[in-house]
Amino acid sequence: MSTCESFESNVTKKTNDAGDTAFKDGQDSDHGTDRADHTNYADCADPAESADCADPAESAYCADPAESAYCADPAESADCADPAESADCADPAESADCADPAESAYCADPAESAYCADPAESADCADPAESADCADPAESADCADPAESAYCADPAESAYCADPAESADCADPAESADCADPAESADCADPAESAYCADPAESADCADPADGADHSDELEDDVNINKIVKRMSIEDPEALEKVYNLIKSNSCLKYYPLLTPYHNIKKTIDILIKENYEHENTWCVHCDARFISQLFYEGFIPVASKQKSYQMENEEIIVVKENVLIPKLHYIRSCMHPSEIHISKKVKKKCKHFYVTINKDFDGVIKGIVEKHGHNWLYPFIQDEFKKIHNRSVTYKNVQLHSVELWYDNELVAGEIGNTVGSIYTSLTGFQRRNCAGTIQLCVLAKILEQQKFQLWDLGMLLPYKKDIGSKEIPMKEFFDKHRAFKHQHAEFKVPFTEKLNCSTLIKGPIPNEG
Repeated sequence: MSTCESFESNVTKKTNDAGDTAFKDGQDSDHGTDRADHTNYADCADPAESADCADPAESAYCADPAESAYCADPAESADCADPAESADCADPAESADCADPAESAYCADPAESAYCADPAESADCADPAESADCADPAESADCADPAESAYCADPAESAYCADPAESADCADPAESADCADPAESADCADPAESAYCADPAESADCADPADGADHSDELEDDVNINKIVKRMSIEDPEALEKVYNLIKSNSCLKYYPLLTPYHNIKKTIDILIKENYEHENTWCVHCDARFISQLFYEGFIPVASKQKSYQMENEEIIVVKENVLIPKLHYIRSCMHPSEIHISKKVKKKCKHFYVTINKDFDGVIKGIVEKHGHNWLYPFIQDEFKKIHNRSVTYKNVQLHSVELWYDNELVAGEIGNTVGSIYTSLTGFQRRNCAGTIQLCVLAKILEQQKFQLWDLGMLLPYKKDIGSKEIPMKEFFDKHRAFKHQHAEFKVPFTEKLNCSTLIKGPIPNEG
């Protein structure tokens, strides 16, 4: 039984196959003081400028933040355009992959293939060695153009083409992609997949390849999705219904871990680290300030998304845009100690014209970010929750949310929002309205963090401008080891003044004593 099938069998018996939209990759935001170049905020806030989305038309994850990470153009995608024309060939006579039995891309073995309308005549099935299902992404019927293919844009990343040579659909006609033999299937070869198995108790992805046994009962209740689903069905049925509808409407969500307030987040991270989880994204339907704070506390960078959900209303299918969080845990993290900041001569020369404040104009910074980048991942619903954390109307342990403002005369010319947990500061996103202002703001921020004894500055994904100021790449495990050590050390994010302070005082000289 597939991951999707087993999850759906636990959640509900409904069979609404209204559509197959996609999982946005958090609008591919870097969430670490986004600047478009070395001085401008980047990271897909503007997909046209992003280092990750250099060509939005080609990017498998960034082509359209509103659409699928796997379906660069849902209108064109053979697997996503229409649930009725599914890549699974619900109707072999009409399916985009099975329109012509002679061309069928899934016919691994003419004698056995479930997808060959006429196994005896299938041109692609005559030889299992030449199966069109990603045996060779460059020649595959589904992967003719890897840049365009919904599933093969990046064979190293694709959920279906992770290793074309070992594809569960292609490697051996006897070893079908449906995991007929979980002990042999390429999708089931490693219990590493259990970290994001929708139903660990039944999923073929969670079997033990050594003996085909099911080990889901060994998982503790607070990371066992079966137990969590059962609890949600009693305590939180509306959220569970939303989860079900989103999975039915966005098939890509099946391949990412679901997080809920009922999970032990720390244990979940440990599982993902152990299994070398590289996809970085998770997802959740709980978008309240307290859960966001909990995610901050554990080291996630939660960003907002809108996902299509097909629902029935008065016997008609309607499309609803659901609020969703995409908590990110970057496989490689950009971090530094604040004292490692590199400050250029240009910044030192220009900084005397600028002033810095902390938490003086949170709303103004939010407005500047939206003005510069659009709503991107900073949708109104997450803005509201961020404000609750910022003004401390909702609290969770030592998590706080701050704004940093850079002023030129009385004009707000740059700023960012970031969160603190103990002696860790995480830059989330920011903006600039004046040349070099963004770099000056970062350099001043580093000096404030250093003066206040912060031990770790988390900048999210590594980009060239971050490297230029001294940030380094560290792997996921090392990052979380540091995060768990430093979040218990006290540091207070403030500057010793009540109004504006000239940036040159921070960058060139000692910070004045308070009072």
